[in-house]
Amino acid sequence: MTTTGSLTHVPPRGPGAGALGPVILDPGIGEPASWLRRVVALLLDWAVLAFATFLILGNVGSFPPVPFYTVDGLTHWPRVGTWPWWGVVALIASYVLLQAYTGRTPGKAAVAISVVDDTSGRPVGLLRTVARWILHLFDAILCIGYLRPLWHAEGRTFADSGVRSLVVHRPAERATAVSLAATTVCVVAVAAVVTSSMGARSVGTSSVSCAAPGDLPRATVTRDSVQEWATRLWFIRREIPAGPQPVRIDLEGVPSGTQQLLVTAAPFGTSGDDLRDADRAHTWTVGLTEFPMLEIDPSDADGLTAYASGMLSQPWSMEIAGPAADRLGPGISVQIVMVGPDGEQPLCAAGLADG
Repeated sequence: MTTTGSLTHVPPRGPGAGALGPVILDPGIGEPASWLRRVVALLLDWAVLAFATFLILGNVGSFPPVPFYTVDGLTHWPRVGTWPWWGVVALIASYVLLQAYTGRTPGKAAVAISVVDDTSGRPVGLLRTVARWILHLFDAILCIGYLRPLWHAEGRTFADSGVRSLVVHRPAERATAVSLAATTVCVVAVAAVVTSSMGARSVGTSSVSCAAPGDLPRATVTRDSVQEWATRLWFIRREIPAGPQPVRIDLEGVPSGTQQLLVTAAPFGTSGDDLRDADRAHTWTVGLTEFPMLEIDPSDADGLTAYASGMLSQPWSMEIAGPAADRLGPGISVQIVMVGPDGEQPLCAAGLADG
Protein backbone atom coordinates (compact mmCIF):
# COMPACT_ATOMS: atom_id res chain seq x y z
CA MET A 1 0.00 0.00 0.00
CA THR A 2 1.34 3.47 -0.91
CA THR A 3 0.12 6.84 0.31
CA THR A 4 0.41 10.14 -1.57
CA GLY A 5 -1.05 13.23 0.05
CA SER A 6 -4.65 12.49 0.87
CA LEU A 7 -5.03 9.55 -1.54
CA THR A 8 -4.31 5.93 -0.68
CA HIS A 9 -3.65 3.44 -3.47
CA VAL A 10 -4.58 -0.09 -2.46
CA PRO A 11 -3.21 -2.85 -4.75
CA PRO A 12 -5.92 -5.37 -5.59
CA ARG A 13 -5.49 -9.01 -4.69
CA GLY A 14 -6.18 -12.17 -6.60
CA PRO A 15 -5.17 -13.68 -9.91
CA GLY A 16 -4.91 -11.29 -12.82
CA ALA A 17 -5.13 -8.20 -10.63
CA GLY A 18 -3.70 -4.99 -12.07
CA ALA A 19 -0.91 -2.93 -10.61
CA LEU A 20 -3.17 -0.23 -9.25
CA GLY A 21 -6.48 -0.76 -7.49
CA PRO A 22 -9.27 1.55 -6.36
CA VAL A 23 -8.53 4.96 -4.93
CA ILE A 24 -9.59 5.47 -1.31
CA LEU A 25 -9.63 9.02 0.01
CA ASP A 26 -8.32 10.01 3.40
CA PRO A 27 -11.13 9.22 5.89
CA GLY A 28 -11.04 12.85 6.98
CA ILE A 29 -12.02 13.97 3.50
CA GLY A 30 -14.72 11.44 2.74
CA GLU A 31 -15.57 8.92 0.04
CA PRO A 32 -15.99 10.01 -3.58
CA ALA A 33 -19.65 10.81 -4.24
CA SER A 34 -21.35 8.53 -6.72
CA TRP A 35 -22.27 9.93 -10.11
CA LEU A 36 -25.96 9.29 -9.41
CA ARG A 37 -25.85 11.37 -6.21
CA ARG A 38 -24.29 14.24 -8.15
CA VAL A 39 -27.02 14.07 -10.80
CA VAL A 40 -29.76 14.04 -8.15
CA ALA A 41 -28.14 17.05 -6.44
CA LEU A 42 -28.05 18.92 -9.77
CA LEU A 43 -31.74 18.24 -10.44
CA LEU A 44 -32.69 19.31 -6.92
CA ASP A 45 -30.71 22.54 -7.22
CA TRP A 46 -32.32 23.22 -10.59
CA ALA A 47 -35.78 22.74 -9.07
CA VAL A 48 -34.91 25.19 -6.29
CA LEU A 49 -33.67 27.76 -8.83
CA ALA A 50 -36.76 27.24 -11.02
CA PHE A 51 -39.13 27.83 -8.11
CA ALA A 52 -37.14 30.75 -6.69
CA THR A 53 -36.93 32.58 -10.02
CA PHE A 54 -40.64 31.96 -10.55
CA LEU A 55 -41.39 33.65 -7.23
CA ILE A 56 -39.05 36.56 -8.08
CA LEU A 57 -39.77 37.07 -11.77
CA GLY A 58 -43.07 35.36 -12.38
CA ASN A 59 -43.73 33.20 -15.40
CA VAL A 60 -41.70 35.48 -17.67
CA GLY A 61 -38.01 34.91 -17.08
CA SER A 62 -38.12 31.93 -14.73
CA PHE A 63 -35.94 28.85 -15.14
CA PRO A 64 -37.67 25.98 -16.97
CA PRO A 65 -38.91 23.19 -14.66
CA VAL A 66 -36.05 20.84 -15.61
CA PRO A 67 -32.73 21.41 -17.44
CA PHE A 68 -32.87 21.71 -21.24
CA TYR A 69 -36.71 21.83 -21.24
CA THR A 70 -38.28 24.85 -22.87
CA VAL A 71 -41.82 25.64 -23.94
CA ASP A 72 -42.75 28.76 -25.85
CA GLY A 73 -43.97 31.31 -23.34
CA LEU A 74 -42.51 29.55 -20.31
CA THR A 75 -38.90 30.61 -20.54
CA HIS A 76 -38.98 34.00 -22.27
CA TRP A 77 -36.43 36.24 -20.55
CA PRO A 78 -38.00 39.53 -19.44
CA ARG A 79 -37.49 42.81 -21.22
CA VAL A 80 -34.91 45.14 -19.69
CA GLY A 81 -36.34 47.32 -16.95
CA THR A 82 -39.34 45.10 -16.21
CA TRP A 83 -37.93 42.68 -13.65
CA PRO A 84 -36.35 42.84 -10.15
CA TRP A 85 -32.75 42.10 -11.15
CA TRP A 86 -31.58 42.44 -7.57
CA GLY A 87 -33.55 39.34 -6.59
CA VAL A 88 -31.85 37.20 -9.22
CA VAL A 89 -28.42 38.60 -8.30
CA ALA A 90 -29.04 37.80 -4.63
CA LEU A 91 -30.17 34.28 -5.50
CA ILE A 92 -27.09 33.52 -7.60
CA ALA A 93 -24.77 35.12 -5.02
CA SER A 94 -26.27 32.97 -2.26
CA TYR A 95 -25.56 29.81 -4.27
CA VAL A 96 -21.99 30.88 -4.95
CA LEU A 97 -21.29 31.75 -1.32
CA LEU A 98 -22.92 28.58 0.03
CA GLN A 99 -20.77 26.33 -2.13
CA ALA A 100 -17.64 28.45 -1.65
CA TYR A 101 -17.69 28.46 2.14
CA THR A 102 -19.72 25.38 3.09
CA GLY A 103 -19.03 23.15 0.09
CA ARG A 104 -22.74 22.60 -0.37
CA THR A 105 -25.83 23.96 -2.09
CA PRO A 106 -29.37 22.95 -1.04
CA GLY A 107 -29.35 20.03 -3.48
CA LYS A 108 -25.91 18.83 -2.35
CA ALA A 109 -26.86 19.14 1.31
CA ALA A 110 -30.02 17.09 0.73
CA VAL A 111 -28.00 14.15 -0.65
CA ALA A 112 -25.02 14.69 1.72
CA ILE A 113 -22.29 15.54 -0.78
CA SER A 114 -19.75 18.36 -0.66
CA VAL A 115 -17.22 20.05 -2.94
CA VAL A 116 -13.90 20.17 -1.07
CA ASP A 117 -10.19 20.77 -1.56
CA ASP A 118 -8.44 17.52 -2.55
CA THR A 119 -5.75 17.97 0.12
CA SER A 120 -7.34 19.62 3.14
CA GLY A 121 -10.92 18.44 2.73
CA ARG A 122 -12.18 21.97 3.36
CA PRO A 123 -14.42 24.09 1.08
CA VAL A 124 -12.49 25.52 -1.84
CA GLY A 125 -13.36 29.19 -1.33
CA LEU A 126 -14.83 31.88 -3.54
CA LEU A 127 -12.27 32.20 -6.35
CA ARG A 128 -11.95 28.47 -6.95
CA THR A 129 -15.74 28.04 -6.79
CA VAL A 130 -16.23 30.65 -9.50
CA ALA A 131 -13.38 29.14 -11.55
CA ARG A 132 -14.94 25.68 -11.19
CA TRP A 133 -18.28 26.92 -12.50
CA ILE A 134 -16.56 28.57 -15.47
CA LEU A 135 -14.63 25.39 -16.21
CA HIS A 136 -17.91 23.50 -16.32
CA LEU A 137 -18.25 25.01 -19.80
CA PHE A 138 -15.61 22.47 -20.89
CA ASP A 139 -17.51 19.71 -19.08
CA ALA A 140 -20.59 20.65 -21.11
CA ILE A 141 -18.89 19.89 -24.45
CA LEU A 142 -20.78 16.76 -25.53
CA CYS A 143 -21.31 16.25 -21.75
CA ILE A 144 -18.01 14.34 -21.66
CA GLY A 145 -16.79 16.19 -18.60
CA TYR A 146 -20.02 15.53 -16.72
CA LEU A 147 -19.77 11.83 -17.56
CA ARG A 148 -16.07 11.65 -16.64
CA PRO A 149 -16.73 10.76 -12.96
CA LEU A 150 -18.12 7.42 -14.18
CA TRP A 151 -14.64 6.25 -15.14
CA HIS A 152 -12.27 8.61 -13.36
CA ALA A 153 -10.66 6.97 -10.31
CA GLU A 154 -11.42 9.95 -8.07
CA GLY A 155 -14.77 10.80 -9.65
CA ARG A 156 -13.63 14.18 -11.00
CA THR A 157 -14.97 16.27 -13.83
CA PHE A 158 -12.54 18.39 -15.84
CA ALA A 159 -13.56 21.35 -13.67
CA ASP A 160 -12.69 19.38 -10.52
CA SER A 161 -9.27 18.51 -11.90
CA GLY A 162 -8.70 22.12 -12.96
CA VAL A 163 -9.24 23.60 -9.49
CA ARG A 164 -8.08 20.55 -7.47
CA SER A 165 -11.48 19.84 -5.95
CA LEU A 166 -13.25 16.62 -5.05
CA VAL A 167 -16.94 15.87 -4.66
CA VAL A 168 -17.28 13.60 -1.64
CA HIS A 169 -20.09 11.85 0.20
CA ARG A 170 -20.25 12.90 3.84
CA PRO A 171 -23.29 11.34 5.49
CA ALA A 172 -24.09 12.67 8.94
CA GLU A 173 -24.62 10.29 11.83
CA ARG A 174 -27.90 12.03 12.53
CA ALA A 175 -30.01 14.66 10.81
CA THR A 176 -28.95 18.25 11.43
CA ALA A 177 -30.94 21.45 11.19
CA VAL A 178 -29.07 22.36 8.02
CA SER A 179 -29.74 19.02 6.30
CA LEU A 180 -33.40 19.08 7.33
CA ALA A 181 -33.81 22.63 6.04
CA ALA A 182 -32.11 21.79 2.74
CA THR A 183 -34.25 18.69 2.30
CA THR A 184 -37.42 20.65 3.03
CA VAL A 185 -36.50 23.34 0.51
CA CYS A 186 -35.79 20.71 -2.15
CA VAL A 187 -39.03 18.82 -1.48
CA VAL A 188 -41.07 22.03 -1.79
CA ALA A 189 -39.22 22.99 -4.98
CA VAL A 190 -39.75 19.57 -6.57
CA ALA A 191 -43.46 19.73 -5.66
CA ALA A 192 -43.65 23.16 -7.30
CA VAL A 193 -42.04 21.87 -10.48
CA VAL A 194 -44.32 18.83 -10.65
CA THR A 195 -47.47 20.92 -10.18
CA SER A 196 -46.54 23.72 -12.62
CA SER A 197 -49.14 24.85 -15.14
CA MET A 198 -49.69 27.88 -17.34
CA GLY A 199 -52.16 29.51 -19.71
CA ALA A 200 -53.37 32.76 -21.19
CA ARG A 201 -56.69 34.52 -21.79
CA SER A 202 -57.86 37.67 -23.50
CA VAL A 203 -58.83 40.42 -21.06
CA GLY A 204 -59.73 43.14 -23.54
CA THR A 205 -59.64 44.24 -27.17
CA SER A 206 -58.80 47.61 -28.68
CA SER A 207 -60.33 48.21 -32.10
CA VAL A 208 -60.87 51.08 -34.52
CA SER A 209 -62.31 51.32 -38.05
CA CYS A 210 -61.57 53.90 -40.73
CA ALA A 211 -65.20 54.02 -41.97
CA ALA A 212 -68.71 53.80 -40.56
CA PRO A 213 -70.46 50.43 -40.52
CA GLY A 214 -71.78 49.66 -43.98
CA ASP A 215 -69.40 52.04 -45.73
CA LEU A 216 -66.81 50.48 -48.03
CA PRO A 217 -63.92 50.14 -48.26
CA ARG A 218 -63.40 49.76 -44.52
CA ALA A 219 -60.35 48.65 -42.53
CA THR A 220 -60.54 47.58 -38.89
CA VAL A 221 -57.39 47.61 -36.79
CA THR A 222 -57.54 45.34 -33.72
CA ARG A 223 -55.19 44.39 -30.92
CA ASP A 224 -55.97 42.12 -27.96
CA SER A 225 -54.76 42.52 -24.39
CA VAL A 226 -53.78 39.11 -23.05
CA GLN A 227 -53.24 38.01 -19.48
CA GLU A 228 -50.76 35.19 -19.01
CA TRP A 229 -50.82 33.17 -15.82
CA ALA A 230 -48.76 30.41 -14.30
CA THR A 231 -49.05 28.41 -11.10
CA ARG A 232 -46.56 26.39 -9.08
CA LEU A 233 -47.93 24.84 -5.91
CA TRP A 234 -50.45 27.44 -4.65
CA PHE A 235 -48.54 30.42 -6.03
CA ILE A 236 -50.09 32.22 -9.01
CA ARG A 237 -48.21 34.77 -11.09
CA ARG A 238 -49.79 36.94 -13.76
CA GLU A 239 -48.31 39.28 -16.35
CA ILE A 240 -50.35 41.77 -18.42
CA PRO A 241 -49.68 41.75 -21.26
CA ALA A 242 -48.19 38.29 -21.62
CA GLY A 243 -45.91 39.57 -24.35
CA PRO A 244 -46.01 41.63 -27.52
CA GLN A 245 -49.41 41.06 -29.09
CA PRO A 246 -49.99 41.15 -32.85
CA VAL A 247 -52.02 43.82 -34.61
CA ARG A 248 -54.72 42.50 -36.95
CA ILE A 249 -55.99 44.45 -39.97
CA ASP A 250 -59.29 43.34 -41.50
CA LEU A 251 -60.15 44.93 -44.84
CA GLU A 252 -63.32 44.58 -46.89
CA GLY A 253 -64.70 46.31 -49.94
CA VAL A 254 -61.51 46.38 -52.01
CA PRO A 255 -62.51 47.70 -55.47
CA SER A 256 -62.31 45.29 -58.38
CA GLY A 257 -59.27 45.68 -60.56
CA THR A 258 -56.94 46.12 -57.58
CA GLN A 259 -53.53 44.71 -58.38
CA GLN A 260 -51.75 45.38 -55.13
CA LEU A 261 -52.26 46.94 -51.73
CA LEU A 262 -49.61 48.99 -49.97
CA VAL A 263 -50.11 48.59 -46.22
CA THR A 264 -48.12 51.06 -44.11
CA ALA A 265 -47.77 50.98 -40.32
CA ALA A 266 -46.33 53.89 -38.34
CA PRO A 267 -46.31 55.15 -34.74
CA PHE A 268 -49.66 56.49 -33.61
CA GLY A 269 -50.18 60.21 -34.13
CA THR A 270 -47.85 60.44 -37.12
CA SER A 271 -48.70 63.57 -39.10
CA GLY A 272 -48.62 64.02 -42.85
CA ASP A 273 -50.69 63.04 -45.84
CA ASP A 274 -48.69 59.88 -46.56
CA LEU A 275 -47.55 57.63 -43.71
CA ARG A 276 -44.87 56.16 -45.94
CA ASP A 277 -42.87 59.36 -45.44
CA ALA A 278 -43.04 59.14 -41.65
CA ASP A 279 -40.14 58.24 -39.40
CA ARG A 280 -40.08 54.52 -38.38
CA ALA A 281 -42.87 53.71 -40.86
CA HIS A 282 -42.87 50.37 -42.64
CA THR A 283 -44.73 49.37 -45.80
CA TRP A 284 -45.76 45.91 -46.96
CA THR A 285 -46.77 45.19 -50.56
CA VAL A 286 -49.67 42.75 -50.72
CA GLY A 287 -50.59 41.18 -54.03
CA LEU A 288 -51.97 38.05 -55.64
CA THR A 289 -49.43 35.40 -56.59
CA GLU A 290 -51.58 32.45 -57.42
CA PHE A 291 -55.29 32.25 -56.82
CA PRO A 292 -56.35 32.54 -54.03
CA MET A 293 -53.06 32.94 -52.14
CA LEU A 294 -51.68 36.32 -51.09
CA GLU A 295 -48.06 37.36 -51.02
CA ILE A 296 -46.45 39.92 -48.75
CA ASP A 297 -43.21 41.42 -49.96
CA PRO A 298 -41.05 41.93 -48.05
CA SER A 299 -42.44 39.81 -45.20
CA ASP A 300 -39.58 40.26 -42.77
CA ALA A 301 -37.66 43.37 -43.81
CA ASP A 302 -35.98 44.98 -40.80
CA GLY A 303 -37.47 42.29 -38.62
CA LEU A 304 -41.01 43.65 -39.12
CA THR A 305 -42.94 40.50 -39.89
CA ALA A 306 -46.52 40.30 -41.14
CA TYR A 307 -48.86 37.64 -42.51
CA ALA A 308 -51.89 37.88 -44.82
CA SER A 309 -54.75 35.57 -45.69
CA GLY A 310 -57.77 35.81 -47.97
CA MET A 311 -58.34 37.32 -51.42
CA LEU A 312 -58.02 40.94 -52.46
CA SER A 313 -61.49 40.83 -54.02
CA GLN A 314 -63.06 39.58 -50.77
CA PRO A 315 -62.67 40.43 -47.06
CA TRP A 316 -59.13 39.60 -46.02
CA SER A 317 -56.90 39.87 -42.96
CA MET A 318 -53.32 40.87 -42.33
CA GLU A 319 -51.47 40.41 -39.07
CA ILE A 320 -48.42 42.40 -37.97
CA ALA A 321 -46.37 40.29 -35.57
CA GLY A 322 -46.28 41.44 -31.94
CA PRO A 323 -42.56 42.35 -31.76
CA ALA A 324 -42.88 44.28 -35.02
CA ALA A 325 -45.88 46.24 -33.72
CA ASP A 326 -44.08 46.98 -30.45
CA ARG A 327 -41.18 48.52 -32.36
CA LEU A 328 -43.60 51.11 -33.74
CA GLY A 329 -44.63 52.24 -30.26
CA PRO A 330 -47.54 51.82 -27.85
CA GLY A 331 -49.99 52.91 -30.55
CA ILE A 332 -50.11 52.30 -34.26
CA SER A 333 -51.44 54.08 -37.36
CA VAL A 334 -52.29 52.14 -40.49
CA GLN A 335 -52.65 53.40 -44.05
CA ILE A 336 -53.83 51.32 -47.01
CA VAL A 337 -53.23 52.41 -50.59
CA MET A 338 -54.66 50.59 -53.61
CA VAL A 339 -52.51 50.09 -56.70
CA GLY A 340 -54.54 49.57 -59.89
CA PRO A 341 -54.35 50.24 -63.61
CA ASP A 342 -54.72 53.98 -62.97
CA GLY A 343 -51.99 54.15 -60.33
CA GLU A 344 -52.22 54.61 -56.58
CA GLN A 345 -55.42 55.53 -54.75
CA PRO A 346 -55.73 55.91 -50.92
CA LEU A 347 -58.31 53.49 -49.58
CA CYS A 348 -58.36 53.83 -45.83
CA ALA A 349 -56.44 55.03 -42.78
CA ALA A 350 -56.97 54.26 -39.10
CA GLY A 351 -55.10 54.75 -35.85
CA LEU A 352 -55.13 52.68 -32.68
CA ALA A 353 -54.00 54.84 -29.77
CA ASP A 354 -53.39 52.22 -27.13
CA GLY A 355 -52.28 49.53 -29.61
